[in-house]
Amino acid sequence: MGREIRTVSAIFMLISGGTALFLSLMGLYPFALLMVFFFILFFAGFVAGAGQQSAGWQKVTPKEPREKKKMLRPNMRYMRYCSACGFLGSQKPREDVPPCPVCGHRLLATDTPLKEFSAMTPDQRETIKKTWTYLG
Repeated sequence: MGREIRTVSAIFMLISGGTALFLSLMGLYPFALLMVFFFILFFAGFVAGAGQQSAGWQKVTPKEPREKKKMLRPNMRYMRYCSACGFLGSQKPREDVPPCPVCGHRLLATDTPLKEFSAMTPDQRETIKKTWTYLG
């Protein structure tokens, strides 16, 4: 960042210095004085930027690994859930998701396998159903 500040300050110092010289030759001293003020301001930025050095190399911290998406296996059965009436069912992932047989609402196609859902405790099942309610 220091290099960029120095470069911009140097460019504006040249512009304001040249403009101050031109305005003083034209006899417009108040405007020339204003340009000298800008010259001093940019010179201060130039001096302040000179003390800062931009790092050529920066240490990169590794990102946290992302959660891998579950690959749906075509032969496994996955849970389907109706957020309107609470109906639970299972189905293969490539099959079209039918409407709820109880109330007719759209079923939510989850990525939770039937085997995994069956192995859960009743509390875990209720917790996951609550998340499905928000999704569906």
